[in-house]
Amino acid sequence: MAKTRKVRPATFTKYKLVIDEYFENDFQKAKAYRSIFKESTTDIGAINNMNLILEVPEIQEYISFKQRLMEQKTGITHEHITQDLLEIKTRCMQGEPFRTKDGVATGVYKFDSGGALKALELIGKHVGYFGVDNDQKAEKSINVIQWVE
Repeated sequence: MAKTRKVRPATFTKYKLVIDEYFENDFQKAKAYRSIFKESTTDIGAINNMNLILEVPEIQEYISFKQRLMEQKTGITHEHITQDLLEIKTRCMQGEPFRTKDGVATGVYKFDSGGALKALELIGKHVGYFGVDNDQKAEKSINVIQWVE
């Protein structure tokens, strides 16, 4: 379990800037971190430090605040996204009959597996099923380094 730590006001202000960048650059952790903390030299270090920032309770509250603002601005909520993705998945998985040039069904069906799988992937990311996998590169690199030492 992560330790709860208090951050100084100046540090919190800087962390908020990192989170603003995180939202602006499609949630790329290393890019967001390095946009504010220029001295960070590696992606692994930037991602690890960003993960620490994301654990700070005040930052989690700030992220929730920003998400609520985005929902108000766009009118799109988590529920809307999930419902739309489920509808896309359902439509993509419906079998569509192949037809002859005359329009007669051949008895063979096709479905859009790519669209269905992409919708399921986006649903999984949206609800957080893949949280560990999204950070997997950094964690694997760290584990390898720790194992070698």
